[in-house]
Amino acid sequence: MKGKKMLFKPKSLLLLCVASLGFGLLMGACSKSDSPVKPTIPAKEMPATIADCVPADIEALRAIAKANPEIHLFEGDDPSRWKTIRLKWVKNETGKYAVSTLSLEGKDVLINDFVLHLDGSKKGNTVLSHLQRVDITAAVKEVIILAQPALETVRINGAGKAQAEKVNVQGDKILKEVVIEAMPQLTAIMLGGDALEKVTLVDLPKLQDQSNLKFRSGYDDEGNQVEDTKLKELVLGGDLSLLDGLYLRGLNLEKLTLQTSLPQLKSLTLNNNRLSGSFELKGLANLTILNLAKNLLVAVKVSDCPKLEEFDASANKELKECELSLPALKTLDLNETNLTKIDLSSFANLKKASAYSAKITSVNLGNQNKKLSTVNFSDNQLAELNFPKEASSVYLLTLNKNVIKSLNLSMMPDLERVSVSSNQLEDLKVGEEAESFEELECKNNHLSAKLLRQIKNTLSTLNKWEIAPQYLLGRVDVEKKQIRATEEINELRLVPKVQKKNGNKWVDAGASDFRLENGIYTIMGKGTFRVIYTGSILEPGVGNFSTFSLSDPYVIGEINV
Repeated sequence: MKGKKMLFKPKSLLLLCVASLGFGLLMGACSKSDSPVKPTIPAKEMPATIADCVPADIEALRAIAKANPEIHLFEGDDPSRWKTIRLKWVKNETGKYAVSTLSLEGKDVLINDFVLHLDGSKKGNTVLSHLQRVDITAAVKEVIILAQPALETVRINGAGKAQAEKVNVQGDKILKEVVIEAMPQLTAIMLGGDALEKVTLVDLPKLQDQSNLKFRSGYDDEGNQVEDTKLKELVLGGDLSLLDGLYLRGLNLEKLTLQTSLPQLKSLTLNNNRLSGSFELKGLANLTILNLAKNLLVAVKVSDCPKLEEFDASANKELKECELSLPALKTLDLNETNLTKIDLSSFANLKKASAYSAKITSVNLGNQNKKLSTVNFSDNQLAELNFPKEASSVYLLTLNKNVIKSLNLSMMPDLERVSVSSNQLEDLKVGEEAESFEELECKNNHLSAKLLRQIKNTLSTLNKWEIAPQYLLGRVDVEKKQIRATEEINELRLVPKVQKKNGNKWVDAGASDFRLENGIYTIMGKGTFRVIYTGSILEPGVGNFSTFSLSDPYVIGEINV
């Protein structure tokens, strides 16, 4: 090679060959679409020894092991060799490993009488400070999980073999979901949390008494409730065949999902929650009580509940539709809703109907309402209410604050108490057969003294009669500047008086302000005048309990001249 210049030195040639080989391999790999490069799977986050772990967590795990000696849990100092219960770890702020997930499932179902106690409610008790999830599928014997500060989810599946009779899971604002299922001996559940989003209960065939299903976020040492739980959604499914009641008052519940027939359920209490939109319920054969009061419902439909006797949807301010097919219904409460019409004609067993402070303009009663005894439709927009002769069992009638002009109660012999104040009544008929009629309130209407006297003479048993004030209609002739009181003066022998408005007060008018002739007052002065009567309208010797006064007068007429 002497005399010739070398293009590559041996060392450089070797490097070039290696580079070329690497490039060829790389290009070959890229050209084969059926052989992708597999990413490297990172190793699981796992402490090498318990010395790398939070001491309190190891103490808690050893406590679980002590409660279950036959399973031989958490033995030795190497967490990677621990079997049966699967753990996930995270590093805390000091770099120590803490348990984030505790699970027992799959092939471990055959474990019997598993005991899980995680009670951090008292100082020195078991606390897993970073535990976020508990997922147990085993034949559990006892489950108590209290005050685990990071806990978000709890799932307990008894695998259909669990012997546990009670489950107690209490969290705070972190706890979001609890699932309890397949526990054949479970008779009592206590759940709590400040912001639970979902609770699912499935296949709990011995859960029976509603008092044993408690939703509370705290209890004192004696077991008394401290605070209510907040729960958004409750799901019920599978075998809950013995459950006889659900008391879910005041949980802030937004959704209830029934995926089971609940054949023994007798009462369902859902008042003071946040149920909204439409609520439909059907097919609960033994349900007798349904309480939906104080929610946010717009429409309710309930059917195929043949034993339902008490229904309450009061204080659903936006409720506009209420469709009920309930042959056994005895008590109906629809107070403080946005309903405009109510049809009661099909309820043959109805005894009490109440819908005060709504928007009702129409109530339909029928010949099947023979058992109706208590009615309250106060503070609505009713212009009339007609009682068929079959609805003669009513003894308590409350119709205050409506716009009723005429009311006929003459065919209702069982009446005992009637309140019809603050309407526009000009005519009120009562029957002589109402021998137990004791109380009548009809103040703030347009009832004449003559009619009131007739009513009192008809109802000899009255011992409470509130009639003042009254404001008559049709007694003023504006063109002639006259107020007619002929009936009061000539027939009833009453002595009215004339008053003149002075600022915000009424004072007696002067003799020159008016002229009285044949029971007709002609106003001579200028300003606002009225003719009133104060005192008893009854005949002498009948009694003075029905008395008009200056503050609550019998106003015959008022005119502005």
